[in-house]
Amino acid sequence: MAQGHVGAIIGNGWEVGAVADPKTGDPKLAPKLSTFPMPGAEAGKYTPSFLGGSDLAVPEKASNKGLGAAWIKYFTDTASQTALAKFAIPNTTQLLPVYEKQAQANQSTGEAAKSTWFVPNTPNWANVESGNVLQNALESIATGKSSVADAAKAADQQIDKILNAKA
Repeated sequence: MAQGHVGAIIGNGWEVGAVADPKTGDPKLAPKLSTFPMPGAEAGKYTPSFLGGSDLAVPEKASNKGLGAAWIKYFTDTASQTALAKFAIPNTTQLLPVYEKQAQANQSTGEAAKSTWFVPNTPNWANVESGNVLQNALESIATGKSSVADAAKAADQQIDKILNAKA
């Protein structure tokens, strides 16, 4: 995009900065760049989107589980997340104003994050991710092989089957 070969990218809202960064992109593009949340907005109403990312956990066989748990506690506390919100979506909607204030591109992402959903707390969710169910549905939509409704219905059925399978 920074080299003028494509007109759009699909990525995280904060990635727009790399396109206009003097080290990685073209600063002249900055006033021409914008973002919008997926799956999209309609007259100021945001369709609930998936909000996920890195999972923080202490491995069962960790030699120092207490230290791992303490790190997670401090990394996810309000002070740490307030500092992080200057660069990435924080772990609570209460800190979204900090995130949104950093750049225009963050405003639409922040608005969308207010109506998000998270992955179900189930051991089978990893099978949904490793099966690329959501990626395949988005590819099907983007390539025109399926309508949004059909791709979502097929993904929903596949996810139900995976989540309800015996572990």
